[in-house]
Amino acid sequence: VMSSPQHILESVLEYVNQSSSDSVFPRINLLACQLSTLPKFNSSAPVKQLTKLLTDLKLQPRIGFNQGSGDISVTVNLPLEQPVSSPLQAALWFLLGLYHNQQEVETLYKKQAGEKELLVNRCLSLFMDQTQIAFTSRKKDFRLGFMTLRLDTFQKKITQKDGTLYTDGMAVPYRYAPNYWFFSGFDNANSVYSDAFLSSQKDIYVEGIVKEFWELVVQKHYYPDPNLKRQVSAFLTNYFKEGLCDEEERFSPHQKALSLYLYGTAGCGKSSFVRMFTQVLGKIITTHLEPKKRTALVKVPLNCITPPELRKILTVRGISDWSVERIVEQTIARAGIALLHLEENPEEDFLQDELFALTEKMMKTITNRYPEYSSHLLYIITSNYHASPGLLKKAQEVEMAPPSPEVQREWCVRTLGACIRKTIKDKEIRRQERKVFHENRRREEEESLASSGDSSQKRKPKPRNPIKDFEIEVVLQMAPPVTRDMRILEKWKMSLDFFISGHLFKYLRRQQWGGEEKKRESVEDGEGKTGPKIMVLISEDIPKHLEFSFDISGTSEHVEIPPLTLKSHDKFFYFSPELCTEGESDEESYEEHIEEKDDILDETPREEKKDVKDIIPGLQHNHATRVWTVVEMMKKCYLKPGVLVLANRHAQKKNQRAT
Repeated sequence: VMSSPQHILESVLEYVNQSSSDSVFPRINLLACQLSTLPKFNSSAPVKQLTKLLTDLKLQPRIGFNQGSGDISVTVNLPLEQPVSSPLQAALWFLLGLYHNQQEVETLYKKQAGEKELLVNRCLSLFMDQTQIAFTSRKKDFRLGFMTLRLDTFQKKITQKDGTLYTDGMAVPYRYAPNYWFFSGFDNANSVYSDAFLSSQKDIYVEGIVKEFWELVVQKHYYPDPNLKRQVSAFLTNYFKEGLCDEEERFSPHQKALSLYLYGTAGCGKSSFVRMFTQVLGKIITTHLEPKKRTALVKVPLNCITPPELRKILTVRGISDWSVERIVEQTIARAGIALLHLEENPEEDFLQDELFALTEKMMKTITNRYPEYSSHLLYIITSNYHASPGLLKKAQEVEMAPPSPEVQREWCVRTLGACIRKTIKDKEIRRQERKVFHENRRREEEESLASSGDSSQKRKPKPRNPIKDFEIEVVLQMAPPVTRDMRILEKWKMSLDFFISGHLFKYLRRQQWGGEEKKRESVEDGEGKTGPKIMVLISEDIPKHLEFSFDISGTSEHVEIPPLTLKSHDKFFYFSPELCTEGESDEESYEEHIEEKDDILDETPREEKKDVKDIIPGLQHNHATRVWTVVEMMKKCYLKPGVLVLANRHAQKKNQRAT
């Protein structure tokens, strides 16, 4: 007998709505019988009350009591039939996870109610508040066909600073994982509970989240080395599988922690991978396994450091110091996952061994202090050189190669389009914030003038059209040269983004893309987002000159954006040939100047534009253009901070030989 998901949901919601105004479950004071002997415990009123409650709701309970430890447990059979006789019975069965179609019920609840919290956890919280009983563990025995719940009293409702609730016995109440229904162990095809089926459920689930891990990495515009992806995938599969606690909202791995040694040429993406790995690992764990799990990255730079200097920053030396050990311990002590990144490992073997010996000693101190969280401490070493023979015995070495030309081209297209869209939207947000600020100031001025009787100096606000949502498509006919250092492509992306987003923003903000009717006429792309699409065509007509043409589709109005030309000395860092903004009237430039000042009363005249050769006397023209571009990026808050390194010709040649 299987009740429909809609019937179960309606019955459970009836209980939830009734519980908001009245207590449905009776209060059961188990605290009064914890110190009893076994005969007195079985004959006590709270135990009889609990037994009657579970029996009336079509369960066959067996109450257990450990006289030595005082632990109380309840064992119920795993039912195959799924009746719904009353809202109270449906709620109790649902919060115990006994229905075989709980996934369908949760999906309907999320769709109809729009709630982020699981319905089963909401019912569990109501049960705890009303009965003052909390479940601290929940285990199934498929061979014998029953489930055992460990109980604790929940009268004091102890709450820590981080918001975590505790039972009276200082245990964390049981909560269900985000996708708990994957681990029910019930085979619908054969209508039987099975350990083998549960194991296959775990394998399928882990395979899915590992696949999602790499999809998130690519969405963040990082393209992993195939060899690295293969070895990290093997670790993640075992790590997730070992850390799963079936249906419980807890991730507790027990296998050997990750220990990687990544080496490769400078700029091939080693440090970027460590940063991306930490972010995506934390995202996967909080989304699928334990929502409140903390993941932290602790970076220790090893370049130009001696063992005595490393020893000073590694170990604790005071009550509130900022040592590496203290920072890592703050995460491990709270059951979080800490990833220690040892960056820029030196070339000499003896120095590698000495530095790692100090780090390993610090890590052993933490794992000995918190042995239950030893698998929560991971470490990755990055270097431009091979690992020493001693390190090869303790870490898995992976060689990283720069991305292929095809991958570099795809990276340029995706990252440039995403950056242009984000920069324009950030500009629009700042513009709307300034607009609200100036309107408030203008209103205050008008009220002040009206109270004084002088209305001749009222200023009319200049109309501003908000930029609607849009998509960016980059067509790259002229890609940058293939490089082994991806950091150079970052310069390419940032310089193009700075000028293209500024150019587009200047013209898009003057366009009126209409209200709701025109919004409905806009195109819809593959991801389901609506709005005009801007195609940016990048080509090269003159050597070291990029031509940018723009085409807007998906809007009923004609929007014309003139082309843009940028120049470069190395095909990576681009700048405007004129080194100044043209096409604006003095009135528009002055209005923008007033808005950037964020003060309509500040009417200081704008500075005269200087020629690039006057920025720094004696600076070569190609260097001066770069200085001007970086300074402009700093002025418009695009670079935070901006760094200029000035060196003579001898130092420049020495730097080129070094790289």
